[in-house]
Formats: sequence, structure tokens, C-alpha cells
Amino acid sequence: MDFSPVFQLNLVELELSKPLVFNKANDTLNVFPTIQKESRRYIEELGLYHKQKVETFVTIGGYDWTNAEKTYELWDNTSATFGVGLLKTYSFMDPTSTQYQITSNLEITQPINNWLSAFANAQYVSNPVYKFNKNNGSLFYGNPLFMQTETMISIRAQYNNAKLDIGFRSIYGSQKQSFKPINMLNTKMTIDF
Repeated sequence: MDFSPVFQLNLVELELSKPLVFNKANDTLNVFPTIQKESRRYIEELGLYHKQKVETFVTIGGYDWTNAEKTYELWDNTSATFGVGLLKTYSFMDPTSTQYQITSNLEITQPINNWLSAFANAQYVSNPVYKFNKNNGSLFYGNPLFMQTETMISIRAQYNNAKLDIGFRSIYGSQKQSFKPINMLNTKMTIDF
């Protein structure tokens, strides 16, 4: 499997119910540097895409996600993509924190014109099916850096290999620790090379 380089910049990730967290020493927003690899391969015999994403947050941890997706054309160029996957999440702070979870996702996309489209996305992340340390209180639950059970409604502008997404994202607590949904304004820019 080959990985294609991707540059991704999360321009704004703002929780709407709380103020931004700034570093008081120099009044700058705290940022976590990330390393990301992403690949997508079409398996013609099955008529689906195999997607793999590896994201590492320097000094925190990361995740490896493998997903199988199938896209259906609905009406008027509207498409729906269904997916099922396996997620491995880990932390550098605690080597026993590695856990495996099942994921499922649905995305509906409606093109507005040749460069602008609207989409809605829903994703479910199960309780861990396997955890190395059964007693650890994990930093993964509710953390917007890691994959969560969530919904998103966005507008996507695309020009050649560059995409800009602007929309609203809500994270829900599907794991054992339940919490009030976290609502954010989410802006992401992606450039494929």
C-alpha cells in the first residue's frame, strides 16, 4: 500500500461554549504539531475503497485507522458513502493505553457547483473491544484530536488538489464516560501532493 503525502491545517477548532485557551506567557494559542499519512485505494473486485489514515500528535500520541467504504449515487449528483473500520489509538504518555475500537461512518455530499459542495457526516466509535490496560482512565474520550463519535455539517470549497472545509462539529460520548456534547466551529484546509 502506498501513502500519498497530505498537508492538512486545522485553521480553527473552537469550542463554542467555552473561550479559547491561550498560553498566558506569550498570548499565543496552544498548537500540537502533527504528522499525518493517508492513503486511499480502490478495490475493483469488491467495488469499495480501502482507506488508511495514520495521525501522530507529537508528544501526545496518535491513531491508526483502517476503513472500508462504499459510495452510492442517490439523486441529482448527491452521493452517500458508508464505511466500517478498525481504530487503534495510543498515547506516548502511557504505553499501556493502546486500545482497539470498531468505527462506522456515513457521509452525504451534495454538489452546489463545480467547486463548492455541502456535506453532512456522522461517525460512531465503539467502546474499546480490546485495551492493554483495563483500568486506565484514558485521555482519548472526548478529546477532539482523536477520533470520536460525532456529527458534522460543512461546506467544502475545492480547487485542483486543495480543499477548504468550514462547518459545525459536535462530539458525543459513546464510550463508558458520558459527557455533554462538545460543539465546535471546525475549519480545515487540505492539500494533496
